[in-house]
Amino acid sequence: MIRSRREWLGGLLSLPLVGCAGTSIFRPYSPKPIRIVLPEIGKATLPSGATLYHAADMSVPLVAIAVAIRAGHGHDEIGREGLAQIMSSLLREGMAGTNRVALEQRYGRLGASVDAFVTASLMVLRCTVHRDQAAEALRLLADNLRDPTFADASFERGLDLHRIALGSMRADPESLAGLGLIRAELGCEPPSSTLAIGTASALDSQSLAQGRAWLAPLVRSDNAIVVLTGALDHDEARRWADDATQTWTRGYEPAPSPTHALPSRAQRANNVLVTVPKLAQAVIAFGGRRQPSTPRGVIEALADGMTRSVLHHELRTLRRVTYGLGSLSRMTKHGSFTQMTAVVEAAEVSRVTQRIRTVLLRLPSMQINEDDLDYARRNGMVALMADLSGAEILLRRLLDLAEDDRGPDLHQRQLDEVEQLDPATFSSVFQSLHPDGEVRLSIVGRSAALDYARAVLPKPGIVELVPDQLLGFERADAGPDRI
Repeated sequence: MIRSRREWLGGLLSLPLVGCAGTSIFRPYSPKPIRIVLPEIGKATLPSGATLYHAADMSVPLVAIAVAIRAGHGHDEIGREGLAQIMSSLLREGMAGTNRVALEQRYGRLGASVDAFVTASLMVLRCTVHRDQAAEALRLLADNLRDPTFADASFERGLDLHRIALGSMRADPESLAGLGLIRAELGCEPPSSTLAIGTASALDSQSLAQGRAWLAPLVRSDNAIVVLTGALDHDEARRWADDATQTWTRGYEPAPSPTHALPSRAQRANNVLVTVPKLAQAVIAFGGRRQPSTPRGVIEALADGMTRSVLHHELRTLRRVTYGLGSLSRMTKHGSFTQMTAVVEAAEVSRVTQRIRTVLLRLPSMQINEDDLDYARRNGMVALMADLSGAEILLRRLLDLAEDDRGPDLHQRQLDEVEQLDPATFSSVFQSLHPDGEVRLSIVGRSAALDYARAVLPKPGIVELVPDQLLGFERADAGPDRI
């Protein structure tokens, strides 16, 4: 008799749980050691001077493609923050004198949907296509990046979209909490200046002529990066990438990068309070800088996962004072930044603030037993495996390597770190997340909620802001007030 999947699962769930006498199994486990084999990643310098990253995944006949230049928002000049992202948005407006419609038709004939974006270091065009169209799609991406069509109307539209995006962040409590956390951890003023979106005041001073002058010397073959992942071998990747970049002009001359200096720790806020008068709940953010593109980056991710798990248990399961914990990563000019948030009722702000501080300061000294450590190891190994599965996911990970000019063996080194993880290493990573033994928080809420926060936060170094100050709007209606 054939049973449905639901019937099979129902039958399995109705069976008694059994185990060895005297044992209690709280989580699924594998009694045999896990062996993870990561895909081989290639890195090469092409005759054109461009850098090639490649990894094969033959599971489906798709190829994910990215063509990039080192022209990310970390290259924005001071006072012109946001320019790199605006210029990247114009890459899809046309090429070689044609318009957006003609360019989209060319991509459409290849079955490609193109994405353009910037990271802190890179300006990227990417798409995914069937392998039969991959070589042609790569040439089109390379030509598009080398010879885009820039028009004044498109630039002004890009400025307007950025202004709208900044305005929407002004009304988003979690975005405001994240900006407040950047202000507390990094000391950037305004904090949006370290993000790709830039600041409202900087947008008002941008022009297409400035964008052209900034971008033109960066579009050189020896400043280019090609990333290919999916159903092709390394010889094909090298041949296709060389063909796509051979018409580019060589002769990149590195210019000094803008110095985005950070204030000293003593000059930064310990905690930031952001007033939003009509906000029903409060948002509490915590986190800080991370180093995902280092061998210990995966251990940091495991530490963040354990932090969320412990706090979820403390705040949601035991006390029921939060709607849940969220987490996201932002790419700042100063590296990757992790933000975790708790949404709470205003009256619970003092209790939750105290608990978050206590847990974060307690974690480095927490005793981790071998079972939990083994569980963390397995999670780390499986996460690495999942992060390198499939052409599009592989493409993102290889772009991360290109972001920091890392070698192709980084993920293997991360796997080695996970396999050798011990309690002392885990504890040292927790300590590195709060090196000065202090927890910095950003809290967004109405005045009553912030009163609860003031009652429990250390008094020196509290900075109070309004949303406009986080985003660089010149019409901010209040100045910073250090208590």
